[in-house]
Amino acid sequence: PNIYKGLDTVFMTAQLLSKSNIDFEWNIVGINQSHEIVKLFEKLLKLDVKKLKINFLGKKNPNEIILLMKSSHLFIHPSHIDNSPNSLCEAMMLGIPIVSTNVGGIPSMIKEDEEGLLVQDGDPYAMAGAILSLIKDENRSVELAGRARKRAHQRHNRTEILSRVLTI
Repeated sequence: PNIYKGLDTVFMTAQLLSKSNIDFEWNIVGINQSHEIVKLFEKLLKLDVKKLKINFLGKKNPNEIILLMKSSHLFIHPSHIDNSPNSLCEAMMLGIPIVSTNVGGIPSMIKEDEEGLLVQDGDPYAMAGAILSLIKDENRSVELAGRARKRAHQRHNRTEILSRVLTI
């Protein structure tokens, strides 16, 4: 629960998506709806989170997170600051279509419009547009996720990593 994780962008994006004609649920692992950061952004943005189709799932164990990710249609990474987020790597490994902010080291992890979609940080309109584009074009969504999965499996190949470490 940190301000830089992009919860404000999630709220504003969910508000925009609620105005579209798509049915969605946005699941957030790690915090509960009663957390002070949720209340802070609700107050600052003058929003009622209960109306935004956002589910705050609290803390989950690794197996629960895997099941949640595998049942998701998209993985959204709205962080304002990030270097090499494990959650993004995990989504790539599982082959989940990704929309992420274009911050920090993320562009070195995922190729824009080849393995996922990267949007300007703090822009809920760009985030909502990217989400809608993947929902409306399932073939493109599957292609991006497939290429991201292939790249992640190459990047995280244990044998190759061990070989490089031993060489170093």
